Amino acid sequence: MGIFSRKKKPATAPRPNPFVTDRGFVSSKPTPAPVEPDPVSEQPEVLQPRPAGRPVATSPRSKRVSMSLTEAEHQAWSAAAGDQPLSTWARHQVQAQLETDSAADGVGGSEIQRLRADLGRVGSNVNQLTRGMHQGQLTDTEELVAALDQVSQHLAAVRRALP
Repeated sequence: MGIFSRKKKPATAPRPNPFVTDRGFVSSKPTPAPVEPDPVSEQPEVLQPRPAGRPVATSPRSKRVSMSLTEAEHQAWSAAAGDQPLSTWARHQVQAQLETDSAADGVGGSEIQRLRADLGRVGSNVNQLTRGMHQGQLTDTEELVAALDQVSQHLAAVRRALP
C-alpha cells in the first residue's frame, strides 16, 4: 500500500440516535402528526372580510352649486347655521322651502287657481257694468258708482293677498 491509500474502512453499524424512538425508516421530511378535532369545542365564528375600497354613499351628492355672498350675508348665514357647515344649513333651508311650496301647490294650489278664475270673472262683470255706464246704456246712480268702486277696491286687495 502506498502513502495515500484509498482503502475503505470496514462498514460498521451506525450508532443509535438517542432522540429517535422508532428505529424504522426515517424520512428527511418531517411528517406532521395527525390532528384530530376536539369534538367538545365548537368551531370559532368565521368573520366576513371587510369590503375593499371606499364605502359607497347611499345617496351621493355629485352635483355642485356655488354662490357668492356679501360679507354681511355670509356673517348672517354663518350665525344662523350655528355649528352646522354653511353648505349643509343652506341645503336644508332650500329643501324646506321647496317642500313648503310643493305642499302649497298641492291641494291649496288648485284652490288658489279656482279663486283667481272666480275673481277674474267678477272683475269682468264689473268692467262690463262700468263700460255700460260710460256708454250710456245704464243710468249711473250714486249707489251703483259707490258699489262698483267698493267691489273694485276689494278685488284689488284680494289679488294682492293671493300668492
